[in-house]
Formats: sequence, structure tokens, C-alpha cells
Amino acid sequence: MNREYESNDFTEMNDAYLVNADDKVKIKNAFIKSLIGVFPFLGEYLNELIEIGFEQSQNEKQEKLVEIISKNKDIITTDMVKNNEFIINLARTHEMVKRLATNDKIEYYANLIRNGYLCQGECISADTFDEYTSILNEISFREIEYLVEFANRAKRCDNRILRKNEWEEYCIKMKERFPEINP
Repeated sequence: MNREYESNDFTEMNDAYLVNADDKVKIKNAFIKSLIGVFPFLGEYLNELIEIGFEQSQNEKQEKLVEIISKNKDIITTDMVKNNEFIINLARTHEMVKRLATNDKIEYYANLIRNGYLCQGECISADTFDEYTSILNEISFREIEYLVEFANRAKRCDNRILRKNEWEEYCIKMKERFPEINP
């Protein structure tokens, strides 16, 4: 039963990826067709430039992911890397990073792999990994930044409770960091 669930989950993830990829191709093609109407001689050239830019962006994302994951290479053992769950979740993380529109969350995905699997302690469970990736997929980078700053401030406070002045300082800092939105 578990394998069937995992298989369906994987199939759903692949289907979602294909839909996203299909949407990107449709948008690109519509953009190129509109430009061909205006500049008929530039169509192929623009198509090639868009493909090169897209591939370069994907490569940069993957390089950043690998760079963060492979920090402190000396603590990574072959047993850690031979773990099937690690390999599957690394591949899933790779796919999630490919679908990101910006590079903002890459560090959080990479740290999930590093802290979950490439650490001295026990690895996280598959369910916990799924929960964390689900959270990362659903919330925005700004929401993550709000939570990180809030957690850091709470750690410094007695009983991990922000008092009125601490809350006001937090709000001021978030308004400075993200002036278009009030926390």
C-alpha cells in the first residue's frame, strides 16, 4: 500500500512538472509568434536566445543547490550518499529547484538536504522531508524570511515570547526589508 501511495505521489509530481513545462513552452511560443509578426526575420534567433537563457538559468540554480549542499565536504560519508531515501529526495529537490521562478528559496531546499541527511546525527524521516518540502513549496520567500527573523528574535527573548518593544522592532525591521508589505 505504501509503495502504491509513493508511486502515485511521484506520478502526480511528474504530471505537475510536465504541465508546468508545457505551460512554459506555450508561453514561449506565443511570445515568439507575436514577435515574428513584428520582426519576421528574428523569430529563430529569438527562439534560440530564449532557450539559451532558460538553460543558463536552470544551470545556475543547480550549481547553487550543489554548492550549498556540498559545504563541509569532509563530514559527508559514502554511507550518507548511498542511502536510497537520500538519493530519491535529492532528485525530488533537484526537480523542485528547477521549477522555481527565482533563486530565493534554493538555499532553504539545499539546507533541508544538508541538515536532514548530511549531518552527524540521525536522518530525518521521509514524512518529515515531505512536510518540509510541502511547506517550502507553498509559502513565499518573504513569508520564510518573516518566520526566520521571528524565530531568531524569539530565541533571544525570555520564555521565547516577544514583548511589545521587541514586536515593534521586529515590525520595523520587516518594513525596512520588505517596504511594499506590512508584516
